[in-house]
Amino acid sequence: MPHRLRIITVLTITAAGLLTAGCGADTTPPAQSSQVADQIPDATTTSSASASGSTAGGQITVTREMEHRITEPGTTHTIRCDAGGDIDVRADDVTLTLSGDCEELEIDGSRTTVTSENLNDLDIQGDSNSVTASEVRELSLEGSTNTITLSSVTEIDVEGSDNTVSYESGDPRVDDEGRNTTIDAA
Repeated sequence: MPHRLRIITVLTITAAGLLTAGCGADTTPPAQSSQVADQIPDATTTSSASASGSTAGGQITVTREMEHRITEPGTTHTIRCDAGGDIDVRADDVTLTLSGDCEELEIDGSRTTVTSENLNDLDIQGDSNSVTASEVRELSLEGSTNTITLSSVTEIDVEGSDNTVSYESGDPRVDDEGRNTTIDAA
């Protein structure tokens, strides 16, 4: 009898544990890490942390460790970077106005026009883009026929062809492996 009682006790405890675990289960689906901005078509704000991009009057605000991805061609966007944020343009014919201090702007599209304040990194892999920015720490240019106008820049790396880079101040470190590149202090 003691052996049989021990088996029944173990089975009872196991069943109770399984029932209790099932009662407390959360059936709510996990929060997704991306949000679709209501006022900017096909633009997604994602973050490894909790994304809380906000829109106000058609402008989206991104903060440190947030990424705003633009995928809809032919659209116009106004974005405020509040102490960081990455902007990723993966579309053609985009018009983009950035204000504040952005961590990175990456352009993988063509014929994009950007006006920006401060960028830590500017990475252009597309063609025929035009970027005007105040302060840029590092410019990486892999596309072709791009025109970049900067107030100041610390580092310029070029691998594309037929690009034009002008800057007003600074003594940037330049690594030009491109073809027919023009880099001038304005």
